[in-house]
Amino acid sequence: MQLRRLSDNQVFRLEPEATLGRGGEATIYRVPGEPKLAAKVYHQPTEARARKLAVMRANPPADPTRGIGHTSLTWPGDLLADAEGQVVGYLMPLVEGMQPVFLYYNPLSRRQHSPLFDYRYLHVAAANLTSAVGALHRSGYVVGDVNESNILLSETALATLVDTDSFQVRDAQTGVVYRCTVGKPDFTPPELQGKRFSEGDRAPAHDLFGLACLLFRLLMEGTHPFDGIYAGEDDPPSQGARIAAGHFPYGVKPVPYRPKPGAPPFTLLPPELQRLFRRCFEEGHADPEARPDAEVWLSALQAAERALIPCRIQPRHLYGSHLSACPWCERTQQLGGVDPFPSVEAVRQGRHLRPVAPARTPTQAAMASASSSASGQRRRRRRRRIAAPLAGAAPTPTPPGYPSERLLRRGLALALAIFLVAVSLPLGRRFLANLQSDMPGEALQPVAQGVPAVSSSNPFGVSPPTRNASLPPPADPAALGQTRRNPRDGATLLWIPAGPFLMGSSAGENEKPPHSVTLTGYWIYKTPVTLAQYRKFCSETGHAMPPAPAWGWQDNHPMVNVTWYDARSYCDWAGVRLPTEAQWEKAARGVEGRAYPWGATWEEVRCRNSVGKRVESTSPVGSFPQGASPYGVLDMAGNVFQWCADWYGERYYLTAPDHNPTGPLSGTGRVLRGGCWGSDDPLTLRATYRYGYNPYAAQDFIGFRGAAW
Repeated sequence: MQLRRLSDNQVFRLEPEATLGRGGEATIYRVPGEPKLAAKVYHQPTEARARKLAVMRANPPADPTRGIGHTSLTWPGDLLADAEGQVVGYLMPLVEGMQPVFLYYNPLSRRQHSPLFDYRYLHVAAANLTSAVGALHRSGYVVGDVNESNILLSETALATLVDTDSFQVRDAQTGVVYRCTVGKPDFTPPELQGKRFSEGDRAPAHDLFGLACLLFRLLMEGTHPFDGIYAGEDDPPSQGARIAAGHFPYGVKPVPYRPKPGAPPFTLLPPELQRLFRRCFEEGHADPEARPDAEVWLSALQAAERALIPCRIQPRHLYGSHLSACPWCERTQQLGGVDPFPSVEAVRQGRHLRPVAPARTPTQAAMASASSSASGQRRRRRRRRIAAPLAGAAPTPTPPGYPSERLLRRGLALALAIFLVAVSLPLGRRFLANLQSDMPGEALQPVAQGVPAVSSSNPFGVSPPTRNASLPPPADPAALGQTRRNPRDGATLLWIPAGPFLMGSSAGENEKPPHSVTLTGYWIYKTPVTLAQYRKFCSETGHAMPPAPAWGWQDNHPMVNVTWYDARSYCDWAGVRLPTEAQWEKAARGVEGRAYPWGATWEEVRCRNSVGKRVESTSPVGSFPQGASPYGVLDMAGNVFQWCADWYGERYYLTAPDHNPTGPLSGTGRVLRGGCWGSDDPLTLRATYRYGYNPYAAQDFIGFRGAAW
């Protein structure tokens, strides 16, 4: 098929073998010579559709993730015409490596294709989806057909809206509205149930109902907000009828439904999200304008994500700090040992696809410990130690461990037996049917026999969840010296340009081999986070301040005595992240392969250290401008060791990717970088020196800094 771009009259051919997909109204093709573009060609093009595409192309919305190189909206670009000059399609960004959103919120399919997509990822995905919908509304567009099949997610929680040519579009010049003529009852607001979509205009409030349904499913393990057990004696009404009647089972108004027994409790969500869902589905039933808009949802979702805390028994269980105990440990027990968010080790061994003995809850662990101190001592001796303390430092406590191997074997046998009995009984079959009845059909296929290999593209192997960029790149990303100020904590951030650098060295065994790593551009704090900044965080969030160091608190000194989890909580509040190990090293040594931030040789006057002298405290941040890195970043040697985002792996460099590495799937601790005020060996102050440390440990020589990208 030969087509022509209308912008420049360039002619090209689309071959059948370049087909990416075919639907009821169009076919998608790869574009020859354009690896980032796809062509959508209609089976039956019309003049009305051509006019609509022209309006969309002339007035694109602002894509909220353009600054980080992602496409949130597959918006029509150049229009395509055939030999007769008729518009038959358009060019759009090519989106690859993404899957429909229901494959992530459905716990069954999530365990199969992306088992390490945890509860934090689901929060970030919800926020990124909300951001994209908000961008559309601000530009005057309405999605119309909000549903689970036209929204894609990446394994780093980025969201993309597809089929944008079906959105409702208003031509501001002529006043003509090109309507969205389709919709799914499960996501259609009550005021439109049973209506013909081609006969009326849609409004943002209609989108907000469908958006809330998707957010509910993302955060409530795939449960539809209007799904429940019917209390009436006749046949249960359809989903659309329940929506039309406003029968929200989790609301305060009495309805003839109760939540399904397989659904998580509504209290899993923090109070503010509970309030917003009730506002949308109860108040919004009579008054559509009462539904929370995208900005309100985004703020609440970001706050909820910041408040997530790890379970002390199974750290991959993340839950809201408003809860007193881990709900996922309890849910694992309820599901016969099937963990909704399995550990990395379980995924590696393929145990996430079959029932296993669930980890004990904190209450059970305490009761067991109290009943047998001797048994408790044996268990404690068997716990895995996470990262030995630094030389000269007092040993630090490790987090609570796992049950003994023998108990796990017994629990596995018992849980498996209970599970098999449950699914063989009619009651068990009815329970599982209730649990799965509202899941998409694609996710209900039986799991293949055997243990599948863990996907090499799981999120922890690629990147942390990717939030919408809060700080855009500078106008000239290659330029040095660009700065930004974080409005939350007042920190100055410096721009580190994209490109390769030399990571590692031959000096330390865990630093080998030296290798080239390419990073995308990012921002990093000029200095470590100070006491004054951290105190503001604690004041605004209620986070507890740690004990003061021996020399006392001083506002302009780096914050110390913080665990890795404290540092991450601060970064979440500040709208930034902990830098990856690779980002930290590039910011410290530049592209020249420096041994120290300032150059190739050791000079003790360029940083706070104890080489050849006695030093007993930190110094104010930025006290050694002569020790700046090539990018102007300060305190990258001495003063305080700094937490990085990565798990530590002693031999990670042997297999690390050469683009944006984020560390191994797990490790013996989290990475520390930079040396400290007590370092008395120049080797530990090099830019390549790396150490793994217990993430639950807090010391007066450990601090951190933020980054953003």
